[in-house]
Formats: sequence, structure tokens, C-alpha cells
Amino acid sequence: MDTQRPHRLSTAKYTRESSVWTDGDFEVITSDQVRYLVPSYHLFGASKLFRDAQNFESPPSWPFKYSVALLDPEIETSAVFRVFLDLIPNVPLEGLLAPVRNLTYPDWLWVCDLFQFLHKREVSQSYRKVLLHNIHQELTHPDTALQYYAIGAMVGDAEICRAVLQYHSANKLAAFNPYHFQYFMWKACPAPYLGALTRVWSEAQSTEPYNFRSRFNLHLTDFTFNEAQVV
Repeated sequence: MDTQRPHRLSTAKYTRESSVWTDGDFEVITSDQVRYLVPSYHLFGASKLFRDAQNFESPPSWPFKYSVALLDPEIETSAVFRVFLDLIPNVPLEGLLAPVRNLTYPDWLWVCDLFQFLHKREVSQSYRKVLLHNIHQELTHPDTALQYYAIGAMVGDAEICRAVLQYHSANKLAAFNPYHFQYFMWKACPAPYLGALTRVWSEAQSTEPYNFRSRFNLHLTDFTFNEAQVV
């Protein structure tokens, strides 16, 4: 089954309806069969792929002008789509990521899913920047350093990882000591990001001054290339 793009609805079924999004001309049914009725301008303004739905209007007999089913069981669930819809009309959405501070693996993985959803649906850069802004705000809490690095790594966003490291460069990345990694780091982080992090941390302990950004980029590229060669 192709889960890369939303599918035009024909006989898609739903078992629940959103209690908030109940009045719109764009019907969206998530992979866990929850129906949302969203004003099309919200989705068109945020996502290129949703704008493409204008090329596939429903027939006159269909009760909604646009109708799609999201099929990816991991990142196109109701939980993720609901947060995405909250993000659209409420920019800037202060504190969007604040709950992560109080979550542990795997509860905060919905944040990773949200970033993956934004990437997959080709969502406008402005919304992604809002999320990055909130991450920057949350980085004032040092206990979240590893969590946010893991989030960036899991969605393949090196910019997030560099932002996290930037906030902790003054103390030689003490928060990233691999001897004290929690289980979720070894479980969740892709190997190239783990390798780059451990290497840049090691170098930061013995190098003064240290340009961690360029070294991190170098190591990430190196590990990514090596992994591709193995595959």
C-alpha cells in the first residue's frame, strides 16, 4: 500500500469524528479512522500536497468538495494530525513543545511524528520555523538536551541537532556525555547521528577553541556516507 501521498476517498471508512474540526469543505480521514472536516484554505495555505488536492475535486454527488484518506499508520494518525491542525491557525503557538520536558521515551515520540508529518506533507517553511523557535525556547531547560537531539536525529534534521549543541557548547557539551546516555538515546537515535555526537563530544573535551558546528557537519557526513556504503 502506498502511504507516501494522501489518497482520494471513495469508500474510506471512519469510526470516530473530531469534536473540534466539524465544519469544513475538506474531509480528511486519518490512518486510525478519525474524520476531520477542515476549511480547505487552512490546508491549502500550509501544505503543497493538500493544495494538489484541488486537482481532484470530489464529484457533485459527494458531500464534501475535497476528500482524502491519510494512510501512514505511524505519522498520519489522529494524534499527529490534530496537533498539525492546532499549529496552522495559531502561529505562533507558544509552548507547543513544552510538554516534552515532562515526558520520557517513548511518550515524546509524537513530536518526532509531527516533524515527519510536516516533512512528508511538504508543509510551508514558516510552520517548521515556529517549531524550531519553540525548541529554542525549551532548550533553556538543560534536562531536555538529549531528548531534543534525539528528536532532530530521528527526523533527519541536522539543523535541530546543531541548535541543541549550540546551547551547550560553552560547557564542552557536558550534557552529552555518552557514558551517561539514557536508554532512549541508544534505542531511538540513528547510527550516523549517534556516531557524530559521540565523536564531537570526545573532541570537545580536548580541543580549545573548538568549532563544533563544522566538526559535527563533517562527522555526520562521514558516518552517513559509511552507512550508505555498508547498505
